[in-house]
Amino acid sequence: HITPGISSFQAAAAALYSQFTIPEKVQTIILTRGEGRTPMPEKEQLHKLAQSQSTMCIFLSAGVVEKVQEELSRHYAPTTPVAACYKWKDERIYRGQLKDLAKIVKENHLTLTTLLVVGDAIDNRKGLSRLYADEFKHLFRK
Repeated sequence: HITPGISSFQAAAAALYSQFTIPEKVQTIILTRGEGRTPMPEKEQLHKLAQSQSTMCIFLSAGVVEKVQEELSRHYAPTTPVAACYKWKDERIYRGQLKDLAKIVKENHLTLTTLLVVGDAIDNRKGLSRLYADEFKHLFRK
């Protein structure tokens, strides 16, 4: 579903049934892309942004996924949760760990329109807001 004004990172959070923040652990979401033909400013290189351990939503980077994985691996653990979210004619979401990110993208033939989400907040709802309490489960379609 396309809703004007809703970014794909917000749609990915909904499709993953995840909040991208965790109280007292992760409170920042970084929206960026991997460096490809267009150079990134020095201060915005992925390995520098990864130092914060924030949830990262990386656009337009399936074609440089090996480099993205390498840059992120400098600061995120190999077991950090990842999701490759693809939406073009159909929605497909592949979950895994950072150590397997490039493999996930390559084996599933994901293209430029894939959104890569990286961070401990993926699928981690312990201690999160009441939104995920049982009385609100009817709000989520399965």
